[in-house]
Amino acid sequence: MRKGLQIQPRDLDILEAVAEMRFVTVQQMAVLYPSSHADNVVQGAFRGGLAGLEKRIRKLAADGYLKRLWPASAEKERPPPVFFLGPASVAALATDRGYKPDQVKKLLRANSKYFASKSTTKQLYIEHRLGINSFHICLAVALRDHPTTDWYKTRSGSSFWLEPLAKDSPAKVTVTVKKNAIPEYVKGRIKATGVQVKITRQPDALFALELNGQRVGFLYEKDRQKEQLDTIAAKMFTYLEWYKQDHHQHLFGSSYLRVLFETETEKHMHNMINISLKKVAPAGSSLFWFTTKDNVTLDNPANVLKPIWIIGHSAYSKNRHSLIEFSHPA
Repeated sequence: MRKGLQIQPRDLDILEAVAEMRFVTVQQMAVLYPSSHADNVVQGAFRGGLAGLEKRIRKLAADGYLKRLWPASAEKERPPPVFFLGPASVAALATDRGYKPDQVKKLLRANSKYFASKSTTKQLYIEHRLGINSFHICLAVALRDHPTTDWYKTRSGSSFWLEPLAKDSPAKVTVTVKKNAIPEYVKGRIKATGVQVKITRQPDALFALELNGQRVGFLYEKDRQKEQLDTIAAKMFTYLEWYKQDHHQHLFGSSYLRVLFETETEKHMHNMINISLKKVAPAGSSLFWFTTKDNVTLDNPANVLKPIWIIGHSAYSKNRHSLIEFSHPA
């Protein structure tokens, strides 16, 4: 271990962010922890600017708290490295942030097994996860400027769940449906045995917000235009059934739910609304909200809470809406 390196609260913030998001880039961390002066460090800023943050992350990597991976790319310019947890993070997170050692070790084992692969699937997964993380970071930063809106905190402190490996994560959505009630476009994507069929989906994220004292639950999908429209319709069917069966109330403690889709282009977004969603709900559904990736960027994180979302129901689809609006039933 590097002599003289002492873990500071800001280092623990970085490690916990990496634990929650699986892996991150320096640019993402710079948005989450911007440069600061001594008087506003308490607001989540990182002293020393981007250079100071890069230096600190390099030190954490050199001492085994983080590991660095250079993603493969066909471009001439190599993409920036991504960082994920290293073995030294186990004791630090367990001692100072309340993580169970076995929980962190499980994440380390999953990372080691996954990143040992050199397949193209790994690269696609990295790109997908970084996109999810950018949404998470944009939302976290935007919420700092909205005193009447905040994360809903669970008893363990978690508020944004990514996958079953994350702390206190209920990341899978499961419904039970009668076999004869399942539409054709869903049947080819599940294992149907018996009269009752259990369908499980894993959204890219689940989270809840407190909007002016009212809690709202969210499911989030980062669509990279790699799935067929019938596959997307099958996801929508599951999420709609999950809502109808009131599972969201047990998870979020609220009757309000939004299902968010962030996709690549306007054209694909409208295809999702006009083809995929209409298979599920011919009249549309205000449960589903849509936007495109150019509206969710690290250059302008506050934009994620602005009117950039199209609601998938004709009664609301003429205008764009904000996530912090609270006038539309699910």
